Amino acid sequence: MNIKEMFSFKKVLLMIVGVLIMAFGCGMLIKAGYGADTSNALLTGVANKVGLSVGNTNAIATVIFIIISYFLSRKRIGPGTLLVPLVISFPIDFAIKVCMKAPNLFIGILLDVVALYIVSFGAAITIEFDLGASPFDCLSLGISDRFHLKYVIAKYLLDAFCVVMGFLLKGEVGIGTLLCLLVMGPFISFNRKLLSKVAKRISI
Repeated sequence: MNIKEMFSFKKVLLMIVGVLIMAFGCGMLIKAGYGADTSNALLTGVANKVGLSVGNTNAIATVIFIIISYFLSRKRIGPGTLLVPLVISFPIDFAIKVCMKAPNLFIGILLDVVALYIVSFGAAITIEFDLGASPFDCLSLGISDRFHLKYVIAKYLLDAFCVVMGFLLKGEVGIGTLLCLLVMGPFISFNRKLLSKVAKRISI
């Protein structure tokens, strides 16, 4: 695939839409108050320590993830990966400002499930249209490639590290984090099936 094909108008537009949706869902999950996704469990703790917004912390962290991934397995980095740091900050901070904080555990679980579905839909867009893995996923894939681990093992090790460090740094670790581990895979698979028919009809 040449540079022109990688950065066609449709590809760039779909990349942006997918990342915006994922980032908004992440912000919604954080605002609900019952735990963030696994990567943001760590990054909310870092944000609290350094005094930056969660969105800006994410933007900086994604650059670091990309640099590490480059040395682990550069083949995993695609155009969508490089776009994430440029657009991820605003939708996360916007969602944290405008979304609802859960008044109780029941509403919190409902909001977490909705937020995780939103995140999974954005992720499914980038995956199904072959736009490149997110920086955090590139890190998981890079660890898998470099250390010859099954992807699921590398993913769980990285997620566990983020959750433990997030807890130690007093990040947003809670039931939403556990739900992320349980439902994100099935949600992404479901949304990929929904989008597969669209992907076949759209030439990008």
